[in-house]
Amino acid sequence: METHGSVKRPHLGVFLELVTEPVAAGLNLATNSGLLVNDIDPGSPAYKSGIKPGDVILSVQGKATPD
Repeated sequence: METHGSVKRPHLGVFLELVTEPVAAGLNLATNSGLLVNDIDPGSPAYKSGIKPGDVILSVQGKATPD
């Protein structure tokens, strides 16, 4: 057990929702998996990397996003 120090939690700066069947149909996606980016914190790592609202994240570091 650690008694001193701190925990640094990652902050990407995105607000996400699961891509469900209705969401996929509304976006004309071929699959109902992934994460839909709803909003971005200005100045966040996600913003700086070029992620935009409406993007769909299908994998992270080669691993499929949960559904």
